[in-house]
Amino acid sequence: SGIYKENVRFLSRAVGNLLLDYLAYITPLRQLFLRQQKPKALISPYLWSRLDGTVWPDSILSSCLVKACTRAQVPRLYIANWHHFSVAICKEKFSKKEQTDFNGLDDQENNEPGENEQDL
Repeated sequence: SGIYKENVRFLSRAVGNLLLDYLAYITPLRQLFLRQQKPKALISPYLWSRLDGTVWPDSILSSCLVKACTRAQVPRLYIANWHHFSVAICKEKFSKKEQTDFNGLDDQENNEPGENEQDL
């Protein structure tokens, strides 16, 4: 179309730190509480999962992202953006040795139908 579209691939430091704190402190605490109720139960390692541990389908995550972006009056985010955020957090917060596990993840995008660099 020739019209420039914003390519939103950032997560503010404050939000990144908040997300990291959630993963580092809240998730283990949730696991502790779950184990008190069900001794051998494991909490899902996924941030976006149901109580039974199943991962949200892409359609639900997409719907939530659309609603949140509309409410915040910011450009729409896609699942690929979420993927970039998580890789960026890992690269920022983990040591070089741990980062080797994430090398190449930027190239492995789960694009939604119709979602590509030109659409962003």
